[in-house]
Amino acid sequence: MYCRSGSHPSVSRAAILPDLRTQEHAVTALLNLSINEANKGTIVNAGAIPDIVDVLKNGSTEARENAAATLFSLSVVDENKVAIGAAGAIPPLIDLLCQGTPKRKERCGLQLYLNLSINQGNKVRAVRAGIVPPLMRLLKDPGGGMVDEALAILAIIASHQEGKVAIGQAEPIPTLVEVYKDGLTSESGKCCCNTMVFMHR
Repeated sequence: MYCRSGSHPSVSRAAILPDLRTQEHAVTALLNLSINEANKGTIVNAGAIPDIVDVLKNGSTEARENAAATLFSLSVVDENKVAIGAAGAIPPLIDLLCQGTPKRKERCGLQLYLNLSINQGNKVRAVRAGIVPPLMRLLKDPGGGMVDEALAILAIIASHQEGKVAIGQAEPIPTLVEVYKDGLTSESGKCCCNTMVFMHR
């Protein structure tokens, strides 16, 4: 009801105000609204994605986490994946992937996975933003709980020529072999093998 009543443009504008508390409340409101499937298109049509990305880049820790969660919610709709990538979300998502709590890392990893999986342009954006080195660090840290997500994203990137070059520069094969030997789920094992296959094509 809140979104349909026309309040969402003012909520979106509040997200970019300098007052951090107001910004946090606004992004949290957008997150709650975005969970409802009927509201996703309304939020995007109101021009909220650039505002959310601005918070992702410049907001407080809590606001950035909620901005990432909001983008994750909106990216369930395929056409939004392209808009989110074009708005500049991928570099700050990579930053969050390398920082903070495991919960925030997992959310950002899933967000990146969704955005990369559908759009070639987003793969290139992620590679050029420096996604490969942090992915390799996550693979070398099984205790961090992000190995599965890192493998999934790496396999997607490896399917693009520019991604394959960047991964090759990181000399990934010894790490991938070690991760595979340590035991993986069937899906992660497939991602690991696919990455190695792409690297040798």
